[in-house]
Amino acid sequence: AQVTPVVLRESVARGMDTTTVASPLTGFRRYTTPAPGAIDNVHDRKLLTVTGDGSSGLRMRFAVLDWYDGTQWRANPDSAPSASRARFLRVGTTLDNPATGPRVAVRVDVHRAWRSSWVPTAGALQEVGFDFRRGREDRRTELRYNAATGALLLPTWLRARDDYWFSARLRSEALDADQGVGEDLDPDVYDRAAFADEVARRFLARYPDRLEALLAAATQLRRKGRYSDGAEGWQTRFTDGHDVERLGELFLFAKQAVGNDEQYAAATALIATRMRIPARVVVGAVTPPSGVIRGRNVHAWVEVQVADGSWRTLPTSEFMGTKTPDRSARDRRRKATVPVIVPQVRGDRRVRTEQRPPAQQPNAKPKPEPEPPVIVPQRDGWWLLLVLLGAVPAAKLVRRNRRRTAAAVPDRISGGWEEFLDTGRDLGHPVTRRQTRPVQAGELGEGNALAVLADDQVFGVEEPTEADAEAYWLDVMTARRDLLARAPRWKRLLIWFNPTSLIRRR
Repeated sequence: AQVTPVVLRESVARGMDTTTVASPLTGFRRYTTPAPGAIDNVHDRKLLTVTGDGSSGLRMRFAVLDWYDGTQWRANPDSAPSASRARFLRVGTTLDNPATGPRVAVRVDVHRAWRSSWVPTAGALQEVGFDFRRGREDRRTELRYNAATGALLLPTWLRARDDYWFSARLRSEALDADQGVGEDLDPDVYDRAAFADEVARRFLARYPDRLEALLAAATQLRRKGRYSDGAEGWQTRFTDGHDVERLGELFLFAKQAVGNDEQYAAATALIATRMRIPARVVVGAVTPPSGVIRGRNVHAWVEVQVADGSWRTLPTSEFMGTKTPDRSARDRRRKATVPVIVPQVRGDRRVRTEQRPPAQQPNAKPKPEPEPPVIVPQRDGWWLLLVLLGAVPAAKLVRRNRRRTAAAVPDRISGGWEEFLDTGRDLGHPVTRRQTRPVQAGELGEGNALAVLADDQVFGVEEPTEADAEAYWLDVMTARRDLLARAPRWKRLLIWFNPTSLIRRR
């Protein structure tokens, strides 16, 4: 009888779905100069304190994002055995991770402003250990490490006082044009980077070596580009995000390329990909001499693979512009050389009226003084429509403020979870109101970590503090942005005017 072969690889349990892990690049404005009224900004707050031999100047990598879906850079999905060659695997205290280079051993103290699934490390990890805060369940068995990217994840979130230590081998990071190009190009990312093909081809035509062409493109972007966080004033026109439209029409091909680390790193990595150079985006920070990493120390850079298979760093300073945006750049495209003529509709005829007095007829009798105009209410109701449209976002803002400032701290945390669920409802996700939070997260397909954390805070033995509630809301706003980023553009634009979540349902 013929024996049917069994492929064990196809029977392996599904790996971790990394698309559910929030990307720090998507919420990068948390780290930049805050806009007036910003509620989740950590620009001046302590995130981590790194101590130990070799800690000063150590490049701490928070998250490695090696997959682009057309909307944002993410960690490569690992939800099926065939989805990725680089997998997040469970690890113990000691890792089998062969590497050469100088060894460093450091301790990392985690501050309240840091709340994420990403566990910052450096180099090729060799050992890792945790000193979880009192009362916190030991979560070391849930650690997952990706040896291909050097990224470490704790799915149940790394929070304040979850201090840890690690040792690592530091590999060479220097990038030179004569190192050749690696082979691990993702064909899907290459296709999604097609909008940057014009830029890639222009530099490849001038430089025969691909790495040389990339370095030239990065230099050109730095020289021509402008920097803005879009925090206040007229610069709010420069939005966040790194989808195809933001990086193409509104950045690379705009009158002036304006953005911060998010746009520059995302675009540079896609230009490299379109040059058939494997590339990925890393969010992290170079540890200052004090050892204290604050939000303002966080940057995004690009790593590219060279011929020997190693990944080399293209620092942020090599491709990001620093000049202030030119406020008149947009105005120059709208220069008018003739008087503006405003069309008016009168019956079925369009009459062109110019800013000049009508000619007087000869021997015309003087016109009597016009009577004061009588103000008659408009009957077309457009103003009522505007009021109704404004009422929905106003109601949502009032609701959010009421939830966030509730008298009882547990109510603030519960309100944060409801705020996240309402975002899902307004995006069209069916969520049962009278269900447990983990079940609701399953229905939504998002936010399981938020649900577990809310239950821990609300039903835990220790009463949550105001700082715990505020930190939870920071997580909610980050997860909310991540949920919005995966929704169609038209839903993101209309979500503030969608009254679905304002209607109470059973």
